[in-house]
Amino acid sequence: APKKAKAPKADKGRGPVAATLGAIGGAKDALASTARRAVTAASSAVKHHANVITTTPKKQLAARLALASLKGVRGAATHAVATSFAGCYLPKLTLVVKAAAAVSVAAPLIRRAGIGPKLAAVSPVSLKSVKYVAELVSPVSPDVVADLAKASAPAVKLGGKLAKSFAKSHARYLVVRAVLRVVSREKTRRVEYAVRVAPIVVAYGVKKPLIKRKKLPSQRDAAWLSMHRWGAAEMRRVIADFGGFYRKVGQIMGTARQMMPDPYIEAFAETMDNNPPVPFKHVRRLVERSLGGKLCEHFLEFEEKPLATASIAQVH
Repeated sequence: APKKAKAPKADKGRGPVAATLGAIGGAKDALASTARRAVTAASSAVKHHANVITTTPKKQLAARLALASLKGVRGAATHAVATSFAGCYLPKLTLVVKAAAAVSVAAPLIRRAGIGPKLAAVSPVSLKSVKYVAELVSPVSPDVVADLAKASAPAVKLGGKLAKSFAKSHARYLVVRAVLRVVSREKTRRVEYAVRVAPIVVAYGVKKPLIKRKKLPSQRDAAWLSMHRWGAAEMRRVIADFGGFYRKVGQIMGTARQMMPDPYIEAFAETMDNNPPVPFKHVRRLVERSLGGKLCEHFLEFEEKPLATASIAQVH
């Protein structure tokens, strides 16, 4: 029988710090290699598309671009509406879907970079020991766990496909939104606000006839109070996300006690204080554009941290 090759002996002189640094260096090299392959693939794809563009007639190319833009905007609009309604009605499920999408994007990158084996080599605890301890502590036998994993494999596979499709749709939405904000920022902002408020309006439209069917006035009052608390919490989140003009409107509505229910008054009253500051990069760009030059050309000093922040302005 042929002799088995002996495994190379580990270098006993290497300590945990050296092993950790070696694993980090290997992970960096793997990431750099993955990045180089991605750049190569992207450059070849760009060359291919550039060749297609140069060889395609102008009218046909314009028709293709118009069709692709229409599909992209329509898909991004559908994604925005679906995400808004899901985030409003099923916030926990939306967070789970977003986390699964992030994992579906990061997992292939980590697998290609080979980070897992390198971290396993550095870790003082092996996977076998972890598995052994888990089998001892777990009240369920390993066979039952294996059967459950086998039975749930199709569902996990389907969930992975859905997570990948959501990640692609969300990436397309972010690209389309960025382009639309450059083309028409104010109109895009209004549309985004309408999309965020639409689930709240729809919920009120659905709940109103159901609440009217309740016989006792106390039941109707309790149902309306619960509905107003939910709607006020959602509107507070929308106003906090958009800020500016919408925060000012919330402040005005927070003082209209004769018009608004108490939950909305309490929610909008929180917009009076603790207004988040605008990032300084936006302030710098706006001031330099207004004055027609760099800040150092007009000011001896300009503190990045604002002295005070209001709804539609802040003091530096």
